[in-house]
Amino acid sequence: MENVISSSNGASMVEYEAGKFRIDKDATFLFADPYDGTDGRLYAIGGLALDLYDTINKRHNVDAYRNGSRYAPVMISEMMTNAEIHGNKFSPEKHTWISYRFTVNNDQSAELEITVRDEGSGFDYNHVKAASEQARGSNRTYNYYRQEATERPEGGNGLFGMLDRCSAATWNDTGNEMTAALLLKK
Repeated sequence: MENVISSSNGASMVEYEAGKFRIDKDATFLFADPYDGTDGRLYAIGGLALDLYDTINKRHNVDAYRNGSRYAPVMISEMMTNAEIHGNKFSPEKHTWISYRFTVNNDQSAELEITVRDEGSGFDYNHVKAASEQARGSNRTYNYYRQEATERPEGGNGLFGMLDRCSAATWNDTGNEMTAALLLKK
């Protein structure tokens, strides 16, 4: 049961099993046209992320929860973008794998859990977790607490913003798979 749910600039979002998706890319993806000065590849992945959110929303009415439409698309987009930029390095030969679970807790809350895995070598996420935990609830930013990252020291701000809104986040030991949960409230 493979179903293409979205395509943009040489990248496609394919549902290969109920609730499980992958990003396929062809060679044209590498040369995606810029949009408003933004790298066309980022624009393509962002578009796929929004289409994935729309698919999840149609199935589970995430927008019925007051923080659903604000935070869920950002969480999905940030996770997918990081996997493509940092993990797969935009390689057309590598896939990004996405799955989700939607659980209704009661008539007033639910949880949306997203798992994203790339085919890269992973990263040491411990500095991200430590800085996130230190900054949570303080008036300081993530960068105040973060240690020097070995790769792209200017990165991490989007991930930190996403972590600030998630109810839980975990990585596999390699650091190429992240699961984030968002508590949704009516």
